[in-house]
Amino acid sequence: MRPAAIPASLLTPPLVLSAPPAGAQTGPTCPSGVPEDCLLPWPASRYLVPDPTTPTGHRLALPVSAMPKNLLGSPVDPGPWNRWDGFSPGTSGMVQLPVAVDPHQFNTYRQIPRSLLYRSRTTLWDLTTGRRVAHWAEVEAAPDADPTKTTLYIRPAARLSEAHHYAILVRPLRTRSGEVYW
Repeated sequence: MRPAAIPASLLTPPLVLSAPPAGAQTGPTCPSGVPEDCLLPWPASRYLVPDPTTPTGHRLALPVSAMPKNLLGSPVDPGPWNRWDGFSPGTSGMVQLPVAVDPHQFNTYRQIPRSLLYRSRTTLWDLTTGRRVAHWAEVEAAPDADPTKTTLYIRPAARLSEAHHYAILVRPLRTRSGEVYW
């Protein structure tokens, strides 16, 4: 059976990477301008730069300005991560939504098969094969989480395939007050 084609309307334009000028810091700046959100969504191809010396042809380029700060106010050194040739196939996807969404609309770890259905609020696509990937989604539930926002985790049900490209799609969501967020 052939995998279902991914509708063009669900794909975003490819990220075009170019070499930075000599002496410039590699990697993007904080896209949101909010330090706590700088690395979100995670993983993101905007943190990859071409590197022909690695097996994947890329490496991470996390900017110091996007890194969280320690208790002394100093940013965490991205050096160890910037040696990686891509993202771990065992990673979870994370996205920060600017509204508080109803956590009950997502497929839990007990409802993983539902993540493959069209009506799932979240979809994890393997762009290399064109197939949906089984997963579950959960909302950050830490007691100190900002109640006006939602950090959404997309957790693959199995380790992702090496050297494949993936996309996470989120359909319109219900907020905690019942409104539709898109």
